[in-house]
Amino acid sequence: MNLCWQAKASSRSGKSTDEVVDEVAGDILAKLPSDFDTEVALRKYPTSYKQSMNTVLVQEMVRFNRLLNTVRMSLNSVRKAIKVSDCKYCGTVLKRYWSRICSYQFMQITLNI
Repeated sequence: MNLCWQAKASSRSGKSTDEVVDEVAGDILAKLPSDFDTEVALRKYPTSYKQSMNTVLVQEMVRFNRLLNTVRMSLNSVRKAIKVSDCKYCGTVLKRYWSRICSYQFMQITLNI
């Protein structure tokens, strides 16, 4: 499902754009998986010269954890920005952020949620 279409449909049903963005951000945050435990992976799949895929596995887990943390921080920042009532640029910032999500189709491509 394309998030952009969902937002347009929801805003017609009486919700403001801010409410729709906050709702979608909360939904995405709820669906994000928890971070991988790299310590357990290192114990279970120790790195050695003959098993180079173990090293690659742990490296990719670390990268994915960084991606998850970036997504969480970004979504939480958007939700906080929505709650700021006296910010005269919030609407413009949120529209730009929302258009980026739509143009990249971030959730469909990156996280496959």
